[in-house]
Amino acid sequence: MVTSKKSKIKQKKSNVQINTKNNNNAVIESNNSIFESQKEKKRKQFFHTSSKLTKLQRKYCHCLMKVRPKIGKSIPKKNPKTGKKLNHYAVCFGGIRRKMGLHKTQKQKNKFIAMLNPRSANCVMNYNYYSYSDAEIIAMAKEYGIKTSYVSATGERKNFKKSTLFTKIVNKYLDKKELTKKSRSTKKSKSTKKTKKQIKKQSKKKTKKPIKK
Repeated sequence: MVTSKKSKIKQKKSNVQINTKNNNNAVIESNNSIFESQKEKKRKQFFHTSSKLTKLQRKYCHCLMKVRPKIGKSIPKKNPKTGKKLNHYAVCFGGIRRKMGLHKTQKQKNKFIAMLNPRSANCVMNYNYYSYSDAEIIAMAKEYGIKTSYVSATGERKNFKKSTLFTKIVNKYLDKKELTKKSRSTKKSKSTKKTKKQIKKQSKKKTKKPIKK
């Protein structure tokens, strides 16, 4: 009887040790998986290695990409206080400005604009599109008026691949840039022509001789 009790106690102890070992291993494995996932997140590069954007510009561009698909879903299309239309540009611009504490006065707003320099923040050409989700790139393509899906030979509606979508986005962006450059140059040429005509008219008026009576 005594020996059987002792053996039972030993078995219980060994079972407890095995359970604790298993629990420890499970904890270690879960910690390792968390660490690996954190590593992967850290590794994610949202911009090209050759990108010359500032930290603030990167924040702004990254925010645009993340907020764009949320408009009309988790973020309302209109501001509930003012009733004005909300878009990703306004949300990111205002949100980052508030975090930096540059939202109270016009001087602070101007300072923030000078720091951000949104015109030089060329987000489209600096993104590493592979780091973003399909939904984010689809939302961007829609903004540029690009078709995001096609009908296959079997008659199924399928989404374009991420790679084809971002090449279309880049091409559309470059085309837009060229058009704006051309329109600016034509406006400049028209304005210079007008000024030349005005100068000629003024010179003619000056050179006109007085009529003799």
